[in-house]
Amino acid sequence: MPGLEEVLDTFDRGLLWMEVADRIPKPPQAARLTGLSARNFIRPKVFDGLAGMIHLRLAAAGQATPDIAWSGQPGLALPAVWEKGMDDALDAAIADTPDTAPLRTLLAGTQSVSA
Repeated sequence: MPGLEEVLDTFDRGLLWMEVADRIPKPPQAARLTGLSARNFIRPKVFDGLAGMIHLRLAAAGQATPDIAWSGQPGLALPAVWEKGMDDALDAAIADTPDTAPLRTLLAGTQSVSA
């Protein structure tokens, strides 16, 4: 399984929509979608998968902690810089023309661990 950097490198090579997204399982009705319709259907799944990889990286680096959230849904408490910039960085990385620079900038502030 590729690590986070390999996934971002794939996005940078312009293969997000041709290689990565096409490998994500889709329900039969969505398998017929092409072009922008297919991208818009799969984009939230790519966002969630990439966010999950980031969460694992931050947890392994000790930079994310469990958030019990007694009044809501449990999750992870992320560093302030991630809380502020993660969604925009992920949106840029999964755009029709991916830009991984904002995400890589955020990642530069984390300890390097293998994912």
